[in-house]
Amino acid sequence: MSLALAPEPVMDMNNPSPSSSPPLSSSSSSSLPTTERRCWICFGEDTDSDGRWVKPCPCSLVSHEQCLLDWIAENQKEGISTLKKVYCPQCAHPYYLFEHHSLSLRCLELLQRVAQSTAPYLMVVGLGCSIIVAASTYGVYAVLTLFGSKEGEKMLGPTSDWTWRTFLGLPSIPVALVASRLRMADGVLPLAAVILMRANAPLSVSWPPSPALIIGSLPWFRLVYFTVYSFIRNHLSHKLAIQPPTRRSRYTRLSLYQPSATTNVMTPPYDAAREGNSSTQSSRDNQETDLLYGRNSDLNVTIMGALLWPTISSFIGNCLKYIKYVRHYFPETFHRNILGGCLYVVAKDMIVLLYRYERICQRRSRRIRSFDDDDDNGRHSSH
Repeated sequence: MSLALAPEPVMDMNNPSPSSSPPLSSSSSSSLPTTERRCWICFGEDTDSDGRWVKPCPCSLVSHEQCLLDWIAENQKEGISTLKKVYCPQCAHPYYLFEHHSLSLRCLELLQRVAQSTAPYLMVVGLGCSIIVAASTYGVYAVLTLFGSKEGEKMLGPTSDWTWRTFLGLPSIPVALVASRLRMADGVLPLAAVILMRANAPLSVSWPPSPALIIGSLPWFRLVYFTVYSFIRNHLSHKLAIQPPTRRSRYTRLSLYQPSATTNVMTPPYDAAREGNSSTQSSRDNQETDLLYGRNSDLNVTIMGALLWPTISSFIGNCLKYIKYVRHYFPETFHRNILGGCLYVVAKDMIVLLYRYERICQRRSRRIRSFDDDDDNGRHSSH
């Protein structure tokens, strides 16, 4: 076995380097490292993926054509139509596509854009109209319930004869009923009841009073009733030694005045026990005040109670017609229903006020039963 040795290069004495160097072969030049492409969407490379490579923007991102088309289609779903421009996520250069366009497609896309842009406004208008229709339907129901079927139909008249007062007054009936449970409407209801309520008969003082006079007078009777109710509640507050809530105590946390650190105020020495007792007593007083004055009442119950008032008034009015004395002085269905509704409001408020008073007395009578007392009571009972 022989080995073939390559000839040694000729050496020059003056120049110790080889007189000639071997040329690089083509195989060695192809073995130099090259930059491989990598899709920024699917992260596929030349060696493990197929597809046409595209470079649609001046930055370094490259991708498969199908991957980029799918990514563009996914981003255009969030837009109004396929006319939405999609930009490179790195250099923000827009992507330009070659695609088929037709006049019919452009018209349909325009209609789609108009429909989708106006849909929120149409939804608001439709929802508002639905609320107005529902409020008007409730207003008609309230009129028929309070006045009775015959008188209510006579008062409403045919729908072709309705004026703007009717179309404005009927939806305002549920709003007025809910507002009547709130003290913030004290300055609005007396005037609104006269302006918005449609009455056939003119205002006149007689007995039994006309429906227009009763409707116009109810807000004023409401103010008088709330004054009497507040007087009774304040009397109970004084009897229970509860401080009535003031405007300042309600909005203490909204006060803009904060004592300055440099203010010369003589503060007493801090006493942890006294501070704890005072905070506990203050918390107990606030709970009793909230309970007596109903500051944590449920809004849902308030709204439902106001909307059910015509039905309850009609039920009580039907019961009152069996009383001869009431039927003599209140011959019409409307008068008995209004009387029944007023009696219901007074009775409900007095019952609620009595309930709150009893609840406060019950809370103050609470004591913790000792475990030793239970054992002693058990031993005495056994003997």
